Amino acid sequence: MARILIADDERSIRLVLRKYLQSQGHEVLEVEDGQRALEILKSSPVDVAFVDIKMPAKSGLEILDEVKEVPIVILTAYGTMDYTVSAMEKGAVDYITKPFSFEEIKEILDKVLSSHSQGVETAEASEEIVGTSRKMQEVFKLVGRVAKSDVTVLITGESGTGKELIAKAIHKYSDRKDKPFLAVNCAALPPNLLEAELFGYERGAFTGAVSSKKGLFEQANGGTLFLVLVPSEFLDELSG
Repeated sequence: MARILIADDERSIRLVLRKYLQSQGHEVLEVEDGQRALEILKSSPVDVAFVDIKMPAKSGLEILDEVKEVPIVILTAYGTMDYTVSAMEKGAVDYITKPFSFEEIKEILDKVLSSHSQGVETAEASEEIVGTSRKMQEVFKLVGRVAKSDVTVLITGESGTGKELIAKAIHKYSDRKDKPFLAVNCAALPPNLLEAELFGYERGAFTGAVSSKKGLFEQANGGTLFLVLVPSEFLDELSG
């Protein structure tokens, strides 16, 4: 059994969520404004908090700024990427849009209770990407997680599914956001010149190299280099 706080200014949401959680054997506290939620989170033991993103006195995002030790799941009717990534960047463990199902609540709660000790974090989303479905919310959360890291990211998908939008969103919400974002279609470069374009070359390195040229990696200069249609023979070299 967990001790759970519900903070939402909609009485109907609190009522439905409280009855469901109590039916599952959990102890439930509920408040209708952000200030009261903050007071409870700072003074009483709480295992998980379901917090509305927009409330009187203090918003869910403001609560996330002040509370780091309690897993917070954000509730909202605004299923946009910006809201999602903002919440995840501030430390929300998950994000769920209204209306929600009991299955969604159970799945998220089970995940949070089992993974809290691992410090799993997520993030918000980007206005260029549109979607309110559960699948898109998962994409938004993944963008937020990846944006916090400096690892090489492989984005897969059929043509036209928005891979570049995802790459731009990762860049936007990363510490690299003020650095360049370069998108390069590798298939448009001659195979014999691809390596030189990516890594640069010195004057005289090959026939026609009349001057030195910075490679695309150097041009990105601490930002993001998005490579489209990378030949398989270059994948190992790039990931290394």
